[in-house]
Amino acid sequence: MRIKKGVRLNDLSPQVVVAVQIAEYCYEKYAHWNGIIEYDNELVVTSVNDSRHSLTSLHHIGHAVD
Repeated sequence: MRIKKGVRLNDLSPQVVVAVQIAEYCYEKYAHWNGIIEYDNELVVTSVNDSRHSLTSLHHIGHAVD
């Protein structure tokens, strides 16, 4: 997994941290196996609570990632 430059990982809820770890595991295990992605691609986190989101977005309270 790669974290896009400038993404701040502070204030993530523990549940979201676990969800990102599960997403990385599934991405690595199943996307390659199913031929969905090339082997040189990787999961990339592009935003947490570091950019502009709607006022009702869960990003502001550490409950969402892109």
